[in-house]
Formats: sequence, C-alpha cells, structure tokens
Amino acid sequence: MKRFKGFKGTPVIVLGVLLLISAFIFPSVADNIQTKGIEKAGKDLNINFPKITELVIEEGQEETNKEDIITISDEEEKVFDDIVLLIQKSTLPIALKNRELSESESNRMVELRKKFKAGEIKSEKTMAIGENLEKPYYNPENETYYYPETEMTDEDMLQIIVFDEKLNRAFSRFRETYIQEVMENLEPKISEEEAIKSAKEIVEKVYNVDLDNMKISCSFDSTGLNNKKYWSVGFQPKNLDTLREQEKLYWIYFTKVDIYDGNVVYVDSFYSNQMSEREGVAETDLNNIEEYKKMSEEILIEKLNIKNVEFLKAYVRKPNNLLPHKITSKNLYLVFKAEDRYVEMLFLYGSKRMVGLSFYDDPVELNERINKIEERSIGNIN
Repeated sequence: MKRFKGFKGTPVIVLGVLLLISAFIFPSVADNIQTKGIEKAGKDLNINFPKITELVIEEGQEETNKEDIITISDEEEKVFDDIVLLIQKSTLPIALKNRELSESESNRMVELRKKFKAGEIKSEKTMAIGENLEKPYYNPENETYYYPETEMTDEDMLQIIVFDEKLNRAFSRFRETYIQEVMENLEPKISEEEAIKSAKEIVEKVYNVDLDNMKISCSFDSTGLNNKKYWSVGFQPKNLDTLREQEKLYWIYFTKVDIYDGNVVYVDSFYSNQMSEREGVAETDLNNIEEYKKMSEEILIEKLNIKNVEFLKAYVRKPNNLLPHKITSKNLYLVFKAEDRYVEMLFLYGSKRMVGLSFYDDPVELNERINKIEERSIGNIN
C-alpha cells in the first residue's frame, strides 16, 4: 500500500447506495443507514460492502449524467481499487476521522452533494491520498480521514465528494467482478422472481404493510457465516428522493432469501425518524420483558404461523465505544426456538417496536454470531 504515499488525488464517507443492499450485516442495517463513514463487517464475512448514509447514490440518476460528473485516470483507478481491497481486509467497524464535521460543514456538505449529483458543480481535484499531507486528506494505512482544524471551504468538501464518487465506482467494480466470479460457479435453485415473492410475503405479514406500490430491488449477496449465498431483496418508496428532499417520513424494508431452499433468513426495516424515536426513551429492564416476549410470539405464531415457539434468552447490545452515539444505539434482542429453527428478534432499545428478525437453522451459528460481538458491546445475557 506504500504506493498511496503522497498520491494527490481525495475521505470516504461513502457508498450507501441502498444497492440493495450490498451487505446485510447483523444486527441491523437500518441504523447503519444513518452512519457518517464506511461501515465494514468482521473477518467472518466472505465479502464486505460499505453501508453509507451521507453519500447515497440517487436511484433515478442517469448513467450518462454520472459519467459526466467526474473523470478518473487509469492511475487513480488502480489506487482506488487498492483502497477497496484494503477496506475488505479491515477489522475496523467504521472509517475513522480526526474530527467530526461541524454543523455548518454538515449542512453545506448536504447541499454540495445535491448540486454535485445534479451536475451543477464540479471539481477537477480530488482529496489527497497518503499520509502527513495538507488537509483534508485520506490515509489508507490507518483508514482515517484528516480534516483541517478550521472550518473547511466548499472546495475542500467538494474534493471530498469527488473522492467519495470515485471510491463508490471502485466498490461497484469490485462487487461486479466478485459477483460474476461467484455466480459462474453457482446454480441457484431459487430464481429472483421466487425470492421477491417470498420476501414480499413475509415483509407484508411481519410489518402489516402493502408493498404493491414500492420499488423492488433484488441482487445477489454473499455474506455471513459459512459463506452462504442469498438473494438480497429490498423495498423502498418509488419517490424516495422526493421524500428525502422534503424531509418527509418513509420506510424501507430489507430481506435475505437463501438461493438454494428459498427460506427467508433475514427481515429488517428502516424508519427515517427512528433516531429521533430513540431519544429520551427509558432503558429496557431485562428482568421485565414480558411485553417484548408477547409481541415477538404474536409475530411468530399469528403472522408467520409458527406453531411451537419457545423463549430462550434476551440480551442487550450496547454501543461500541469506537462508534459515535449517532451511529449505533443499544439494541434489545430476544432469541426463540421456533419449531426446527431459531429466531432472533430485534427491538429498538427502550422502544416497543420490533425492527427486524433473523432465522438460524443451527444454534451454533447463532451463538457464534453473538460471541463475535466484542465483550464491551454486550450487556447482560439472561
């Protein structure tokens, strides 16, 4: 990676592309859509893709317009490809920064991104890549973004935005190459159409919603333990861009469907106001979770028609001290034996709303996932 030194080219806050959704990493993608940085899975993942927030690529954006936004040289392309490979091997949960953006910088960044994606502004420069450079710059060796201590100019932030776009494209190239190689050696027994049908049915049952007018995305996904393969199916409002711009509330739903047996193994939801929803809520008492258990059992028994449900345990996942509070909050998990499978139900900590659920065929697999969460991030386990 020494070739990065002194490369003047661009931070990564990035991708996000609800690319639907390149990587579903337990516990919940939903919260991570709020992050300001690249979030990466642990070593147990076969492949990791960033889950971003600030830089969400607009679904309706024409490819020709995107190509007009920036130009990237062959040399730069190789550099960004190397950064992607480095990030894939990383164990850091997010990209680090020497400081957070100020409120003014955050507001200006949002507006600059909108103008950039609309083709109204451009920059021929990219944020520098290397170490001990004039700020702002990105150091791939420690995966850290270095911002100047003083308020950044619009040009500084525009160079960051250009860097983000170039890194997004590098991740897209990486993903396309990887998926092509994997798919050449696979013979899925479940088609995309069958996966979408199964995903739609379970989301409508679990969340009591009608998805007929939602935009559907389906893509191949290879994440999680044991190198399992899935169809990742997502549902979002067709006018999502407008809802965001007008700061209106909306829901997005995510699922994973096994490509061999068609079982839905993961269901998750994102509510655009759920960060505010958590503010000021009382802490969950693990000794008083009867209401949570009742809600979970109603979903499993009445909505999913699972006959034999047995509660096993509950635990709280606390915010990792590496992560800013806004990126992750406490989550409450309830684990059940559900006939011949195991189910982990996720609730917002202090809230009575069930966010998502995950199915496991083997309790060992579930315990491995729980055990891989760093000790300092785990609360009491009953």
